[in-house]
Amino acid sequence: MNAFNTFILDEKRALQELEAHIGRKLQNYNEEFNHYFSNYPEAIVNGYQVKNNSVCKLTLMELSGIKNLPESIGDLKSLKELRLTGNNLQAIPESISNLEKLRVLELSFNKLTKIPKTIGRLKELETFSAYNNRLATIPITIGKLKSLKFLGIGDNLISELPITIGSLRNLERLGIGNNKLSALIKEICNLTSLVLISADRNRITQLPNCLSNLSSLKVVELDHNNIQEIPASFANMKSLKSLGLRYNPLKPSSQHLIQILKKQGVGVSYGTWEKNFSL
Repeated sequence: MNAFNTFILDEKRALQELEAHIGRKLQNYNEEFNHYFSNYPEAIVNGYQVKNNSVCKLTLMELSGIKNLPESIGDLKSLKELRLTGNNLQAIPESISNLEKLRVLELSFNKLTKIPKTIGRLKELETFSAYNNRLATIPITIGKLKSLKFLGIGDNLISELPITIGSLRNLERLGIGNNKLSALIKEICNLTSLVLISADRNRITQLPNCLSNLSSLKVVELDHNNIQEIPASFANMKSLKSLGLRYNPLKPSSQHLIQILKKQGVGVSYGTWEKNFSL
Protein backbone atom coordinates (compact mmCIF):
# COMPACT_ATOMS: atom_id res chain seq x y z
CA MET A 1 0.00 0.00 0.00
CA ASN A 2 1.23 3.49 -0.83
CA ALA A 3 1.94 5.96 1.96
CA PHE A 4 -0.35 8.95 2.33
CA ASN A 5 1.35 12.25 1.55
CA THR A 6 -1.42 14.64 2.58
CA PHE A 7 -1.28 14.33 6.38
CA ILE A 8 -1.59 17.35 8.56
CA LEU A 9 2.05 18.42 8.95
CA ASP A 10 2.25 17.78 12.71
CA GLU A 11 0.84 14.28 12.30
CA LYS A 12 3.25 13.41 9.52
CA ARG A 13 6.16 14.59 11.64
CA ALA A 14 4.86 12.64 14.63
CA LEU A 15 4.69 9.43 12.61
CA GLN A 16 8.20 9.97 11.30
CA GLU A 17 9.52 10.49 14.83
CA LEU A 18 7.69 7.41 16.03
CA GLU A 19 9.17 5.28 13.27
CA ALA A 20 12.63 6.58 14.11
CA HIS A 21 12.03 5.89 17.80
CA ILE A 22 10.98 2.26 17.33
CA GLY A 23 13.49 1.67 14.56
CA ARG A 24 11.10 0.34 11.93
CA LYS A 25 8.48 1.40 9.43
CA LEU A 26 4.82 1.45 10.32
CA GLN A 27 2.34 -0.23 8.01
CA ASN A 28 -0.25 2.12 6.54
CA TYR A 29 -3.63 0.33 6.52
CA ASN A 30 -6.27 1.94 4.34
CA GLU A 31 -10.01 1.86 4.97
CA GLU A 32 -10.30 -1.62 3.44
CA PHE A 33 -8.67 -2.92 6.64
CA ASN A 34 -11.14 -1.26 8.99
CA HIS A 35 -12.78 -4.63 9.73
CA TYR A 36 -9.47 -6.13 10.81
CA PHE A 37 -8.41 -3.06 12.76
CA SER A 38 -11.64 -3.06 14.76
CA ASN A 39 -12.19 -6.80 15.23
CA TYR A 40 -8.73 -8.32 15.10
CA PRO A 41 -6.35 -5.68 16.53
CA GLU A 42 -4.00 -8.43 17.75
CA ALA A 43 -3.28 -9.20 14.07
CA ILE A 44 -2.41 -5.59 13.25
CA VAL A 45 1.11 -5.01 14.53
CA ASN A 46 3.01 -1.77 13.94
CA GLY A 47 0.29 -0.20 11.85
CA TYR A 48 -1.88 2.88 11.51
CA GLN A 49 -4.99 3.84 9.60
CA VAL A 50 -5.77 7.14 7.94
CA LYS A 51 -9.16 8.73 7.41
CA ASN A 52 -9.76 12.21 6.03
CA ASN A 53 -6.00 12.73 5.83
CA SER A 54 -5.54 12.16 9.57
CA VAL A 55 -4.38 9.17 11.58
CA CYS A 56 -7.41 7.68 13.32
CA LYS A 57 -6.00 4.36 14.60
CA LEU A 58 -2.54 3.32 15.74
CA THR A 59 -1.41 -0.11 16.94
CA LEU A 60 2.03 -1.01 18.28
CA MET A 61 2.45 -4.47 19.79
CA GLU A 62 5.24 -6.79 20.90
CA LEU A 63 8.03 -4.25 20.66
CA SER A 64 10.04 -5.56 23.60
CA GLY A 65 12.84 -3.03 23.18
CA ILE A 66 10.62 0.04 23.51
CA LYS A 67 10.55 1.54 27.04
CA ASN A 68 8.90 4.85 26.20
CA LEU A 69 7.30 6.86 23.43
CA PRO A 70 8.12 10.30 22.03
CA GLU A 71 6.08 13.24 23.33
CA SER A 72 5.15 13.97 19.73
CA ILE A 73 2.63 11.12 19.84
CA GLY A 74 0.35 13.78 21.32
CA ASP A 75 0.30 15.47 17.91
CA LEU A 76 -1.82 12.65 16.48
CA LYS A 77 -4.87 14.57 17.62
CA SER A 78 -7.35 12.73 15.42
CA LEU A 79 -6.58 9.36 17.00
CA LYS A 80 -9.65 7.43 18.13
CA GLU A 81 -7.93 4.13 18.93
CA LEU A 82 -4.46 3.67 20.42
CA ARG A 83 -3.32 0.12 21.17
CA LEU A 84 0.07 -0.34 22.83
CA THR A 85 -0.32 -3.86 24.20
CA GLY A 86 2.55 -6.25 24.87
CA ASN A 87 5.52 -3.91 24.73
CA ASN A 88 8.09 -2.97 27.38
CA LEU A 89 6.73 0.49 28.15
CA GLN A 90 7.73 1.94 31.51
CA ALA A 91 6.08 5.31 31.04
CA ILE A 92 3.40 7.03 28.99
CA PRO A 93 4.07 10.62 27.86
CA GLU A 94 2.00 13.40 29.43
CA SER A 95 1.17 14.58 25.91
CA ILE A 96 -1.31 11.71 25.62
CA SER A 97 -3.80 14.18 27.10
CA ASN A 98 -3.82 15.95 23.71
CA LEU A 99 -5.61 12.98 22.13
CA GLU A 100 -9.03 14.36 23.00
CA LYS A 101 -10.86 12.27 20.39
CA LEU A 102 -9.50 9.01 21.78
CA ARG A 103 -12.13 6.33 22.47
CA VAL A 104 -9.94 3.25 22.98
CA LEU A 105 -6.68 3.19 24.95
CA GLU A 106 -5.02 -0.19 25.51
CA LEU A 107 -1.84 -0.34 27.61
CA SER A 108 -1.93 -3.93 28.88
CA PHE A 109 1.13 -6.17 29.26
CA ASN A 110 3.74 -3.49 29.74
CA LYS A 111 5.81 -2.36 32.75
CA LEU A 112 4.01 0.84 33.64
CA THR A 113 4.27 2.06 37.23
CA LYS A 114 1.87 4.97 36.86
CA ILE A 115 -0.77 6.47 34.64
CA PRO A 116 -0.42 10.20 33.84
CA LYS A 117 -2.85 12.41 35.77
CA THR A 118 -3.60 14.12 32.48
CA ILE A 119 -5.59 11.07 31.38
CA GLY A 120 -8.61 12.84 32.85
CA ARG A 121 -8.71 15.08 29.78
CA LEU A 122 -9.72 12.22 27.50
CA LYS A 123 -13.44 13.00 27.74
CA GLU A 124 -14.47 10.68 24.89
CA LEU A 125 -12.59 7.62 26.15
CA GLU A 126 -14.85 4.55 26.31
CA THR A 127 -12.34 1.72 26.79
CA PHE A 128 -9.28 1.87 29.02
CA SER A 129 -7.26 -1.30 29.52
CA ALA A 130 -4.04 -1.46 31.56
CA TYR A 131 -3.93 -5.10 32.67
CA ASN A 132 -0.68 -6.73 33.69
CA ASN A 133 1.52 -3.78 34.53
CA ARG A 134 3.15 -2.56 37.76
CA LEU A 135 0.58 0.01 38.78
CA ALA A 136 0.25 0.64 42.52
CA THR A 137 -2.18 3.54 42.24
CA ILE A 138 -4.73 4.96 39.83
CA PRO A 139 -4.93 8.78 39.52
CA ILE A 140 -8.02 10.47 40.96
CA THR A 141 -8.51 12.10 37.56
CA ILE A 142 -9.88 8.75 36.33
CA GLY A 143 -13.21 10.03 37.62
CA LYS A 144 -13.33 12.63 34.85
CA LEU A 145 -13.69 9.98 32.15
CA LYS A 146 -17.47 10.31 32.01
CA SER A 147 -17.80 8.34 28.74
CA LEU A 148 -15.90 5.30 30.04
CA LYS A 149 -17.70 1.97 29.60
CA PHE A 150 -14.86 -0.48 30.26
CA LEU A 151 -12.09 -0.11 32.84
CA GLY A 152 -9.59 -2.96 33.05
CA ILE A 153 -6.79 -2.55 35.59
CA GLY A 154 -6.38 -6.11 36.82
CA ASP A 155 -3.06 -7.90 37.35
CA ASN A 156 -1.35 -4.95 39.00
CA LEU A 157 -0.30 -3.91 42.53
CA ILE A 158 -3.25 -1.69 43.40
CA SER A 159 -4.21 -1.66 47.09
CA GLU A 160 -6.92 0.99 46.94
CA LEU A 161 -9.23 2.47 44.32
CA PRO A 162 -9.75 6.25 44.14
CA ILE A 163 -13.17 7.32 45.42
CA THR A 164 -13.60 9.30 42.20
CA ILE A 165 -14.27 6.02 40.42
CA GLY A 166 -17.82 6.48 41.64
CA SER A 167 -18.28 9.25 39.06
CA LEU A 168 -18.08 6.82 36.12
CA ARG A 169 -21.84 6.54 35.72
CA ASN A 170 -21.58 5.01 32.21
CA LEU A 171 -19.18 2.26 33.28
CA GLU A 172 -20.48 -1.20 32.37
CA ARG A 173 -17.51 -3.48 33.09
CA LEU A 174 -14.92 -3.14 35.84
CA GLY A 175 -11.90 -5.46 35.87
CA ILE A 176 -9.82 -5.14 39.07
CA GLY A 177 -8.81 -8.76 39.68
CA ASN A 178 -5.40 -9.92 40.89
CA ASN A 179 -4.45 -6.79 42.82
CA LYS A 180 -3.98 -6.07 46.53
CA LEU A 181 -7.41 -4.67 47.33
CA SER A 182 -8.67 -5.32 50.85
CA ALA A 183 -12.13 -3.87 50.20
CA LEU A 184 -14.56 -2.75 47.55
CA ILE A 185 -15.14 0.93 48.25
CA LYS A 186 -18.76 1.99 48.68
CA GLU A 187 -18.40 4.49 45.82
CA ILE A 188 -18.65 1.54 43.43
CA CYS A 189 -22.32 1.51 44.38
CA ASN A 190 -22.73 4.74 42.37
CA LEU A 191 -21.95 2.92 39.12
CA THR A 192 -25.55 2.49 38.07
CA SER A 193 -24.71 1.13 34.59
CA LEU A 194 -22.40 -1.59 35.90
CA VAL A 195 -23.06 -5.07 34.48
CA LEU A 196 -19.90 -6.89 35.57
CA ILE A 197 -17.39 -6.63 38.42
CA SER A 198 -14.33 -8.87 38.21
CA ALA A 199 -12.48 -8.60 41.54
CA ASP A 200 -11.07 -12.09 42.01
CA ARG A 201 -7.62 -12.77 43.51
CA ASN A 202 -7.50 -9.85 45.92
CA ARG A 203 -7.60 -9.58 49.71
CA ILE A 204 -11.19 -8.47 50.06
CA THR A 205 -12.75 -9.28 53.43
CA GLN A 206 -16.07 -7.43 53.23
CA LEU A 207 -18.57 -6.36 50.60
CA PRO A 208 -20.63 -3.17 50.78
CA ASN A 209 -24.35 -3.73 51.36
CA CYS A 210 -25.14 -1.09 48.77
CA LEU A 211 -24.01 -3.35 45.91
CA SER A 212 -27.60 -4.54 45.89
CA ASN A 213 -28.60 -1.08 44.59
CA LEU A 214 -26.91 -1.81 41.25
CA SER A 215 -29.96 -2.89 39.32
CA SER A 216 -28.02 -3.73 36.12
CA LEU A 217 -25.37 -5.88 37.80
CA LYS A 218 -25.33 -9.43 36.39
CA VAL A 219 -21.89 -10.87 37.14
CA VAL A 220 -19.80 -10.54 40.31
CA GLU A 221 -16.48 -12.42 40.37
CA LEU A 222 -14.92 -12.65 43.85
CA ASP A 223 -12.98 -15.92 43.75
CA HIS A 224 -9.76 -16.15 45.79
CA ASN A 225 -10.45 -13.48 48.42
CA ASN A 226 -10.93 -13.48 52.21
CA ILE A 227 -14.70 -13.09 52.30
CA GLN A 228 -16.45 -14.85 55.20
CA GLU A 229 -19.98 -13.54 54.82
CA ILE A 230 -22.16 -12.34 51.98
CA PRO A 231 -24.40 -9.33 52.65
CA ALA A 232 -28.03 -10.36 53.08
CA SER A 233 -28.93 -7.58 50.64
CA PHE A 234 -27.59 -9.75 47.79
CA ALA A 235 -30.92 -11.58 47.89
CA ASN A 236 -32.49 -8.40 46.48
CA MET A 237 -30.26 -8.30 43.38
CA LYS A 238 -32.85 -9.22 40.77
CA SER A 239 -30.48 -8.93 37.80
CA LEU A 240 -27.70 -11.04 39.31
CA LYS A 241 -26.92 -14.11 37.19
CA SER A 242 -23.49 -15.24 38.39
CA LEU A 243 -21.66 -14.95 41.72
CA GLY A 244 -18.13 -16.35 42.02
CA LEU A 245 -17.04 -17.12 45.59
CA ARG A 246 -14.60 -19.99 45.15
CA TYR A 247 -11.64 -20.12 47.52
CA ASN A 248 -13.12 -17.80 50.13
CA PRO A 249 -13.34 -18.86 53.80
CA LEU A 250 -17.13 -18.63 53.85
CA LYS A 251 -18.81 -19.21 57.19
CA PRO A 252 -21.55 -21.85 57.38
CA SER A 253 -23.94 -18.97 58.10
CA SER A 254 -23.69 -18.08 54.40
CA GLN A 255 -25.48 -21.32 53.55
CA HIS A 256 -28.99 -19.89 53.79
CA LEU A 257 -28.30 -16.93 51.51
CA ILE A 258 -26.63 -19.15 48.92
CA GLN A 259 -29.72 -21.34 48.90
CA ILE A 260 -31.91 -18.28 48.30
CA LEU A 261 -29.71 -17.08 45.45
CA LYS A 262 -29.72 -20.46 43.77
CA LYS A 263 -33.51 -20.64 43.98
CA GLN A 264 -33.58 -17.27 42.24
CA GLY A 265 -31.55 -18.74 39.38
CA VAL A 266 -28.17 -17.27 40.30
CA GLY A 267 -25.19 -19.42 39.42
CA VAL A 268 -23.15 -19.47 42.63
CA SER A 269 -19.70 -21.09 42.76
CA TYR A 270 -18.10 -21.47 46.16
CA GLY A 271 -15.33 -24.16 45.86
CA THR A 272 -12.98 -25.55 48.56
CA TRP A 273 -15.02 -24.51 51.59
CA GLU A 274 -18.28 -25.87 50.16
CA LYS A 275 -17.60 -29.13 52.00
CA ASN A 276 -18.68 -27.26 55.13
CA PHE A 277 -22.13 -26.82 53.59
CA SER A 278 -24.89 -29.30 52.91
CA LEU A 279 -26.44 -27.61 49.88
